[in-house]
Amino acid sequence: MITIALFTQRVFRPENRWADWIVAATATLLLAGVAGSAAVGDWEGVYALSNPWFWSEWAGMTLPFVWFGIEGFLQYSGARKRSRLGLCDRMTCNRFMLWSLAGFFMIGSNVAVFLQYFEYESEAQFSSAMDAFVGLFEISTIGLIWLVFFPPSFYRIWFADPKSPPEASGRA
Repeated sequence: MITIALFTQRVFRPENRWADWIVAATATLLLAGVAGSAAVGDWEGVYALSNPWFWSEWAGMTLPFVWFGIEGFLQYSGARKRSRLGLCDRMTCNRFMLWSLAGFFMIGSNVAVFLQYFEYESEAQFSSAMDAFVGLFEISTIGLIWLVFFPPSFYRIWFADPKSPPEASGRA
């Protein structure tokens, strides 16, 4: 999670001091959660809502994805306006949207994990439905990130500018 926060900071906000604070907050929340869990006897790092350090660790795992999703959305919003004026490639604009969606899908995954542990606390078993949601969110995130960095040619064609000549190599 710390590396995800660092990536977001380096790519989207390298010159903003507040971005450094989000990275530091992520690291602090995670380290406090892990250390606090160990201090109360949870050496295996099992999430349990009865563990007072659960929220610190969960927040440290969720914060980078909230930031990741928001930054993608902000960049997409600006790129969309520039794209309409011909100042931004349509594929680049789409990549920002996919990046934002990936962040929001991971937030969904973390919420599903929370709900799964909430149900475990009351039922003493994990919900297969929540497990399926976690899997769906995470597989979707992997697919979205794959499209951001390795879009296949059929996908790139959808976003090709009709006024530009076709690519000679077939790769972007």
